[in-house]
Amino acid sequence: MRRSGFTLLEALLAIALIGVMGAVSFTYLNISTLTSTQEKSQLQTHITLLSSMVLECKTLSESMPKQSGGGNASSTLMSELVCQTTPTYLLNGGKHAFVPKPPTGFDPYTATELGGVFTLTLTATAGNKVLESIYNGYLPTQATFNSNVGGRAVLSIYLAR
Repeated sequence: MRRSGFTLLEALLAIALIGVMGAVSFTYLNISTLTSTQEKSQLQTHITLLSSMVLECKTLSESMPKQSGGGNASSTLMSELVCQTTPTYLLNGGKHAFVPKPPTGFDPYTATELGGVFTLTLTATAGNKVLESIYNGYLPTQATFNSNVGGRAVLSIYLAR
């Protein structure tokens, strides 16, 4: 006699095998790890873009970008900085088009110039491991990282000293 279909035991074994494969793949392919990797890649691209904008301004105007009134940057949003060329221009092009928006959960990028030191600052909620992993790619003379400043994680990257 010829049998057609699966027995109950065969179906249960197939379901159990699919469950084991799902558990193993979830362990090795964690969604939060993928999200962190994407955020890190995006932030590193933004850091490169912002650094090149600041250094190009320094090359063109022989000074770092300033606040719109001419003063040094002091925790100033990158989108509000002005390059002191003739004529002057906003780093954001006046349309918020050039300064990238940070990923969700991160504050807008800021800059500070104090005593000839110009820093780009990235902040996120305390405990954010993405900023810490970016910091690990820098030397201590290139960046500082504070994991809890008023409930925020702060990464400061030195662009000029």
